[in-house]
Amino acid sequence: MRFSSVSILLLFFAFPVFSQENKLTVTGCVFFWNSPLEGVTITIDKLPVQDPTGINGAFSFQIPNKPVILEFSHPVFKTKKILIEKSRLRNYATNGMFSLGDVNMQVNPKALKRLEAKAFRATKVYISRAMPLYGYELNGENMVLTFFWVRKQRCFVRELNSNGQVLRQIVTKRGYEDLYKDFLGNLHLMSKDSIYQISPDFKASKAYPMDQFQNSLKKCIIDTKNYLYLQEFSEFSQKVTYTKVDKQSGSQEIFAEVFDKEQAEYNQNFLYAEIMHQYPPATYLGFSQFSNTETNTELNPDEIWKPGYFAFTLCRPTCQPLKRINENLYLFDHLEGMLIKYDLDGNQLTEIPIDYQKQTGWANKIIVNEEKNRCFAKFIENSIVTLREIDLETGKIKNSFPIEGHIYPYQISVRSNEIYYLYLDKNRRSCLWKQTFGN
Repeated sequence: MRFSSVSILLLFFAFPVFSQENKLTVTGCVFFWNSPLEGVTITIDKLPVQDPTGINGAFSFQIPNKPVILEFSHPVFKTKKILIEKSRLRNYATNGMFSLGDVNMQVNPKALKRLEAKAFRATKVYISRAMPLYGYELNGENMVLTFFWVRKQRCFVRELNSNGQVLRQIVTKRGYEDLYKDFLGNLHLMSKDSIYQISPDFKASKAYPMDQFQNSLKKCIIDTKNYLYLQEFSEFSQKVTYTKVDKQSGSQEIFAEVFDKEQAEYNQNFLYAEIMHQYPPATYLGFSQFSNTETNTELNPDEIWKPGYFAFTLCRPTCQPLKRINENLYLFDHLEGMLIKYDLDGNQLTEIPIDYQKQTGWANKIIVNEEKNRCFAKFIENSIVTLREIDLETGKIKNSFPIEGHIYPYQISVRSNEIYYLYLDKNRRSCLWKQTFGN
C-alpha cells in the first residue's frame, strides 16, 4: 500500500509523541485548613516525582501528557489520590502547564491520636462547646476571647483570668468576631467595614469606619517618647517601608525599607497567569498582555479569583519586621541576613549577621513575648511547630521549644514561660491551649 505525503502528515499529527517536548509541568499547593502543608510526598506508581513539599506547600513536577494518578501522602494525613484524566488535560493544560490549584488534605484520626498522646505539657485553657471560638489576645495577666453564638446571631467577647474564669463580657451583633491589638495594647473588635475599640472598663465604644483604621491606626507599630514608627506594605506585600514620625513637629522620614523584588515579580507573573487561565484577553482588568507592561488601569488583586496558594502563601507579607525588644529597636532583615539594632530614637547601634532563616522549616515569622524581652523564630517540621529563641547579641539560635502533640497550631503568643495557641480538635472546634517551656 502506498501513502501520499498528505496521509503521512495526517498520521503524524493524529498520534502524540511522548518526548520531552510532550510533557506537562504540574503545579499547585497542598493545604490543611488554609495552612500550606509541608512534608507531603507525591508519587506516581509509587515513585516520588519530587522532594516532599516545603514550608509553602507548593509542588511543581513533570508528567507525560497522558492520564495519570497522583498520590499525596503524609504521616498524619489521609492519603489522597487525584486522577488527571485525558479530558482535563485537553481542556485545562495551556503552554505545557497544568495547574491543580489547591489540594486539601484531611487528618488521619488514628495518626493524630497517636501524635496528641505526646502532648504531655499541654493544658487546655478554654473550650466552648456551644459557641465556636474565633480568636484571642493576651491582655496583661488576663486574656480576651471572642465567640459566635449561631442560634442567637451574637458575638460574645469574654475576659478570662489565667485560670480560665470569666471576669467580664461584652455582647455585640454578628460580624464582630475578629480581635485586633494595636501598638498601644488597646483591643478592638473588627468587622468587614467597621471597628470598635474596647474601653478599659470593658465596653465597646462607638464604631468607626474600617478604611479609617486601615489608613491610620493599623500602620502604627511602635510608640516611643519622641517618635511614632509606621509600617506599610506594597508590591504584592513584598515591600515594607518603615516611616519615623516626629511627635513634636509631625515631620516624617523613611526610617528603613526592604524589598523582596524577586518574590514580588514572581507573585505578579503568577497572578497574570491565573488571569490568563480564567478570563479571555478582553477582560484582563488593566493589563494588555502577559508581561510586566501595565495600562492606565491598576489591577486590584482582591477583585479577581485567586487560589489559596496565592492568597495565603505568595501574598503573605514579607518577613522583615521591626520590633521593640529590651528598650531597643531591632530590624530583622532576612533578605540581607542582618539583624540591625537601633536605640528608640532610631539611631543605629550595631549590625549582627543572622542565618537561621536559611534553616529547613523556617516559617517566616518572628514572635516577641508579651514582656518584650525575648524573641523567637517560628519553624515547622513534620507538621510540628517549634519556637527557636534568638540570641539578640549573637543572632544565633540558643533554645528550641516544640509545641508538642498538636499539628499546625495558630495564633501563637508567648507570655512568661508559656506558649498560648489555638488548635482545632477532631471535631474541628478551636480550643485555646498553653504549653510550658524552660527558661
